[in-house]
Amino acid sequence: MPYTETYHYLEETQGFHCWEYRNRYNEKSKLYIPKWRVPEEIPRTVSVTVRMKNEYLPEAIISEKDAYKMPEIRNERIVIMADFISEHSSTVRYDARRYNRQIHSLYIPYSFFDTDEYPKSIEVVVEWNQSFTFLCHACNEITW
Repeated sequence: MPYTETYHYLEETQGFHCWEYRNRYNEKSKLYIPKWRVPEEIPRTVSVTVRMKNEYLPEAIISEKDAYKMPEIRNERIVIMADFISEHSSTVRYDARRYNRQIHSLYIPYSFFDTDEYPKSIEVVVEWNQSFTFLCHACNEITW
């Protein structure tokens, strides 16, 4: 079954933009995407879907060179395969395959997985949300 969550823009790092999601247990999941693959107007939120096993969509391979030649391509969703890299204190790290580095890393909380064994590969789909964000002072949270 696919997992889909809304990630919120967190920060710009050297060469990347980062979005974060926190689940109800306050566990963090972070997604790093190279600056060349992010739309010119950086979305405040992105929808991230993770699929395992036989649910995969076809990958869309876009290179950094393609993004500079045709900037509008940066607005298209990202569909990539990512491989297990390592376990961390509260997350599992997946990186995009070398031939399709449209994302750098995705850190997924352990609680996402049903067992202590993590899939060797997952599919990651990133949809750019074109909504505005604002702070709701009455409820002290960000709303869309």
